[in-house]
Amino acid sequence: MKKCAVGVDLGGTNIRAVLADDDGKMGPRLHEETCAEKGPEHVANKIADLVQQLVAQAANTCEIVGIGIGSPGPLSRKRKMIFQTPNLPGFENYPLGQRVEDMCGIPVSLDNDGNCAAHGEHMFGVARGVKEFFMLTIGTGIGGGIFSKDKMIHGKSDGAAEIGHLCLYPGGIKCNCGRTGCFEQYCSATAIERRAAKALNKKTTVPELFWAHEAGNQDASKCLEEVAQDFSIGLGSLINLLEPEMIVMGGGAFSTGGGPLIPMITERLVGQAFPSSLADLKIVSGKLRGNSGVLGAAALAFKQRAKLEEPLIASQSVR
Repeated sequence: MKKCAVGVDLGGTNIRAVLADDDGKMGPRLHEETCAEKGPEHVANKIADLVQQLVAQAANTCEIVGIGIGSPGPLSRKRKMIFQTPNLPGFENYPLGQRVEDMCGIPVSLDNDGNCAAHGEHMFGVARGVKEFFMLTIGTGIGGGIFSKDKMIHGKSDGAAEIGHLCLYPGGIKCNCGRTGCFEQYCSATAIERRAAKALNKKTTVPELFWAHEAGNQDASKCLEEVAQDFSIGLGSLINLLEPEMIVMGGGAFSTGGGPLIPMITERLVGQAFPSSLADLKIVSGKLRGNSGVLGAAALAFKQRAKLEEPLIASQSVR
């Protein structure tokens, strides 16, 4: 029987859930408005209801190995708890993973949504087989996940890879985190749209900025060049620190591949990182695009199941 997992992407606006197999093939997909203002128990019940609907649809067709939930952080994977997040009011020290596990009777794995996106690209996407890479999710802010020696880096309290809060410009634009000059204040999709609106004197989405550049609009091109330069500063520091094989660019700004940004960033990285670290480095857009959240959460569940089975497999092999 095919093994399947339920992946849940919890956002401030919507909850998305999918049933996926261990090849990344998606089955039924469901979504609901989050309605976070109604409190964490309401949200947990919504997630459990979506999971139960998907499990019922999969009855007798596959084995459900677990549930993965990608959530904004900070959070604790071990305690399956969200500590606090601005987009989910009332979630202070709330054990979301454990509540959903209790309601559904299926093991739950909880991780940061940026980490989940990286798990998805590592298991199902463009970073499959890559041992050293990091991923950026470019949306409302900038999230990310870091893999080293084929393992994700979480840090001592699951707070690693807050890439969006690297300081690009000390004393610069004030960030929602309370500091100034953070990477995401210059290069998130929100920041790019703000910069585009100023350059073009009208509200402009990221795809519209790409189209204007490709149509020869000099103001759009100058705006993108400035964004690419800021990206190169942030990525250059990360390359010097981590020396990855690959950088994966995902999230809303790269949902259609990133347009001209990746070549513009690549060109400007010269001088921002050591030549030896730039040699053979691949900078690519994510393969999973709009499904990176739910497929990444499903990948998290599969990986947790495999980790739990490792001692059993090892003991059997000794015999």
